[in-house]
Amino acid sequence: MQVTYLDGRGVLREAIACCAAAGFAVADITTRRLVAASGADPGTVTVQLTLQGPGSVEDLTGALAALDGVLAVNVEPEDAE
Repeated sequence: MQVTYLDGRGVLREAIACCAAAGFAVADITTRRLVAASGADPGTVTVQLTLQGPGSVEDLTGALAALDGVLAVNVEPEDAE
């Protein structure tokens, strides 16, 4: 699952909590910071979350998308390697 969000708002912490609440364990996290447009712009971060567990991907996607500061949530098929 890939989540893009505004930096500096604690979104990653909230996203991990959402994953746990939805029945998933976060097996791996990879982050990539996107260049800020200006000094006043906190910039954006894209995080790749590798999840394991029996939770509902659809429910988690909705919960993550509803977090303040989240710009996009994308789900990659399990067999996409």
